[in-house]
Amino acid sequence: MDRTEALVHDRWKQHGFESLLPEEQGYVAVWWFAMEVNNGGFDQYFRNNSGDAARLALDMLHQSEARETHSLLRAALLVFEQVGGYRADREARNSRLDKLPANAFDDLESQFYDGQEHFMSKVLSVVAQAHIRANV
Repeated sequence: MDRTEALVHDRWKQHGFESLLPEEQGYVAVWWFAMEVNNGGFDQYFRNNSGDAARLALDMLHQSEARETHSLLRAALLVFEQVGGYRADREARNSRLDKLPANAFDDLESQFYDGQEHFMSKVLSVVAQAHIRANV
C-alpha cells in the first residue's frame, strides 16, 4: 500500500467516510468497485452496498482519466437500462438485477480481468494532488 493509499484508509477509519475529501471518497468508491468485481464480478458489486456508490466511482474514474475502466463501469451501468435503469438504492437495484440474464455482465467482466490499465494508480494520483491542495 503506498503512502497516499495508507493515509486515506487511516483517515477513513478514524473519521468516517463523510469527513473525507471528495477525491478520497471517490478513491474509496473505486477501491470498493475493484475489490468487489475482482472477488465476485459486477453482479456481486452491484448487489452489495458498495454498488450504491457506482456513480461516485464512475466520476472518479473519469476525473483520473482511467478511460478503460471508466468505460467498463459505464457499460455495466447501461446494462441496467433494459430493466429500468441503475438505482443507487440497494433494494431497488437488487430487484432489477434479479430481472437481468445471468450472463449480463460476462463480457464486461472478461474485459475487466484482462485489462491492462493501472486505474488505481491514476485515482491515487488525483487523491495525492488533493492532499497537496488541502495540506493533508
